[in-house]
Amino acid sequence: IVLARRLDVELEGWFGDYRGQRLGVYGELALPREELVRRIEAQLTASARLIPGGPAATHRVGIVTGSGAGFMAEALATGIDTLITGEGAHHTYFDAMELGLNVIYAGHYATEQVGVQAVFLEMLQERATRAMHHALGQARRARAVHDVERMVERETLESLRTRVALRQEVVPRHRVRQPIGRERASGL
Repeated sequence: IVLARRLDVELEGWFGDYRGQRLGVYGELALPREELVRRIEAQLTASARLIPGGPAATHRVGIVTGSGAGFMAEALATGIDTLITGEGAHHTYFDAMELGLNVIYAGHYATEQVGVQAVFLEMLQERATRAMHHALGQARRARAVHDVERMVERETLESLRTRVALRQEVVPRHRVRQPIGRERASGL
């Protein structure tokens, strides 16, 4: 799918049945076949070889990465006029010419590495996202602990102030005894 998107293929479906799994994708792409070869080479940074068995302009393109030349008959039955794959046996040249199918070989590794790189980048992005969420969680927890500590400090100070104020109101202040003067003492 990744290579198809890079080549601007408007995806329509899957083909290339192998043990119950569909390995290839196909879709619309109206382009001269030589231009498609140049586009593939630019996207894969690898050389591509064209077997010009089909029409000069592509209409429906199929892609099976790796070694997908064995799917030529199924590609033709699906209405595909150009098959892009990595490699094929020597006789596939003659098969493509007889079937009237364009086949473009772009290298086994080159066609498969696009998908592997996409999976790798997705995994890296997922890990980075998880690491970021973890770091944010740690920061939020640290901030929450800090906030609680400050709240406790404020609460403690406020509580102490309140206690002191209540104590002053409830507990009468001790009166300072004034010395009994002679005048008062004589009157007793």
